[in-house]
Amino acid sequence: AENRIIGREGINNVSSYISASSVYSDGDVALEAKGNSKITSDIISAAASAAASGAFAASAAIGSSTASNYVGSIDVNSAERLKVKAGIEQASVVSASQSISIIATESMVNDAFVDSFAVALAVGANAVSASGAGVDIHSVVGASVTAGIDGNSTLHAIGGNVSVHADDTTDATAEGLASSISASAGAFAGAVSVGVALSDVEVANTVLAEIDNATITVDNGDLIVRATDNVTVNSSSEAAAIAAGFSLF
Repeated sequence: AENRIIGREGINNVSSYISASSVYSDGDVALEAKGNSKITSDIISAAASAAASGAFAASAAIGSSTASNYVGSIDVNSAERLKVKAGIEQASVVSASQSISIIATESMVNDAFVDSFAVALAVGANAVSASGAGVDIHSVVGASVTAGIDGNSTLHAIGGNVSVHADDTTDATAEGLASSISASAGAFAGAVSVGVALSDVEVANTVLAEIDNATITVDNGDLIVRATDNVTVNSSSEAAAIAAGFSLF
């Protein structure tokens, strides 16, 4: 399974701007761009095979599950990614009694839970069984979150703060389980079992809060510029393979 929430020019991007304008407010001036993206994959595959014969019995079972989840970008090195922007550019903004705030936030969740099971049984005078189970998870998270004041802008907060905040929260989980069981019974009995589990998580976010080429005046408050990137990654892969041959004579 493949799932995508990705950003391209004009697609899945969030912006909040004051540009080339003159703004006067008796209260707050607040710009906020906010993005929330979530993908959850739950995949289970199961394969079972059984054979019985008085002469020769052969049984084989293969189970395979894959998940590819992309939130924000399909490649951590790509410039094409989900963008969240809030800003003031080439503008004059005055708040007479309150604060001026520019806030860009993005929350991304990328979860994949993948299981694969395979069971093969064979009973005969000559019996052979083989089973294999495989899991492969690939997850990518990549976003650009920007809050800024630039372009020769002028801001004046008479009674409050000027705040520029860019914040990202990323939570990525990849859990894979592959279980394979093979068993045979006969005068001649052979059994083979293979289990493989792989998981890969890549996170590449850009979070920027900036003031560039601007004039800021704060009379009775604080100038606050903050950028935070909170990333949590949980990845686990487990594989189990059991093969058993039983000779009845």
